[in-house]
Amino acid sequence: MEPTSTPHGPSRLDAASEMPLGAVVRRLLDVLDRADRPLTVQEIADMVRRHHTGVRPQLAALVRAGLVDARTDPPQGRGRPATRYTAAPLARTESADSHLQLLSVVADLVRTHGFSTEDVERFGESQGYAQARDGGGAREVRRQLATLGFTPRTVPGRPGVLELGRCPLAHLVAELGGELVCSLHLGLTRGMAQRAGLQGAELEIAPPDRARCRVTLRPPQEGGPNDA
Repeated sequence: MEPTSTPHGPSRLDAASEMPLGAVVRRLLDVLDRADRPLTVQEIADMVRRHHTGVRPQLAALVRAGLVDARTDPPQGRGRPATRYTAAPLARTESADSHLQLLSVVADLVRTHGFSTEDVERFGESQGYAQARDGGGAREVRRQLATLGFTPRTVPGRPGVLELGRCPLAHLVAELGGELVCSLHLGLTRGMAQRAGLQGAELEIAPPDRARCRVTLRPPQEGGPNDA
């Protein structure tokens, strides 16, 4: 389940599609994963109730990320042959590798469509929310960050603070720029914290190539699991 609201208000993506980018991508993948045959852009657009011109860029980004395969029909008479899409073999959105691939999709869309830092943060928040499990507090956030390759460590004397030993998003800096990578990282962490039952999370930024970012997790107001 995707979060129904975030602290940033409507984004350009929401205004255009009435659905956060993370939900759009996951819905496209779900449609393709359930299909018993390759689907055209129009068929996919009809299934997700969007115009085909809005679906096409997301499909193209998913193809470039290796999550979706595209095949063009042989030419037959006049007109352009149809391109049909299928889910790539072994693509699993719940796995860490595929999750990071989904994050790289936004880099492609940002580069080609110029989305803002708020759009990128909202995307990261929806992905973090979808990745984490309900409840679990700080332990769950730490587990998810470890699964994605951030190598979190507790900071002595600072309860609820995690230092990240590496940044698996550093490779996106050249594509997105440092500010957008950090917005993506912040959204991820806040989405995880929200799903884990915490009040929120703050991110103390360090250069992506050197890592050592710090995450401060705010505990629930009325108790709950929060031992990092």
